[in-house]
Amino acid sequence: MNRSVEYITRLSSIRNQYGKEPASEKAKLLKLISGQALSSKKTLQIYYHTLLFIQAHPDNKTIQTLSGAALEQLEAWIHSQESIKE
Repeated sequence: MNRSVEYITRLSSIRNQYGKEPASEKAKLLKLISGQALSSKKTLQIYYHTLLFIQAHPDNKTIQTLSGAALEQLEAWIHSQESIKE
């Protein structure tokens, strides 16, 4: 399994957990995922929906900032991928 898929799966599984440890893990995962290519449309969808959830229900300001940046980066990546744009 691709590392980015593992990270996204884990991020999705803890998206609605709150506290010091989950927030720390979310921050770590968001940083690890940053800049990695996504291998499938399903992974892309899971990541997108997870980011939207985290953005709507952030643990703290750091998580809100990281998830916002991740959404912007994902949008830019999608626009650069001709096969995914549509």
